[in-house]
Amino acid sequence: MGVRIPPGLPLRAKFVVRFLKKWIEKMYKMYKFFSEVRSEINKTTWPKRDELIGSTIVVFILVIFFAILLGAVDSGFSFLIKKVFEYR
Repeated sequence: MGVRIPPGLPLRAKFVVRFLKKWIEKMYKMYKFFSEVRSEINKTTWPKRDELIGSTIVVFILVIFFAILLGAVDSGFSFLIKKVFEYR
C-alpha cells in the first residue's frame, strides 16, 4: 500500500526550498545592511547646538541673498527682452 506521492510534488518542493533559500538570503542581506547603517550612524559626530544654529543662520542669509540676486537678474533680462522685441 504505502503513501502515494503525486508526481509534481517533488518539483514543487524543490521550488519551495529554492524560494525559501533566496528569501532567507535576502533577509540576511537586509539585516547586514541595517547593522552596518547603525554602525556608521554611531560613528557620526553631530554638531553642537551653537554650530547648528550658526550654520542655519548662514544658510538662511545665503538663500535670501541668492533669491534677491536671481530676482534682479531675471527682472533685468525681462526688461532687456521687452526692449529688444518692442515694436515701434
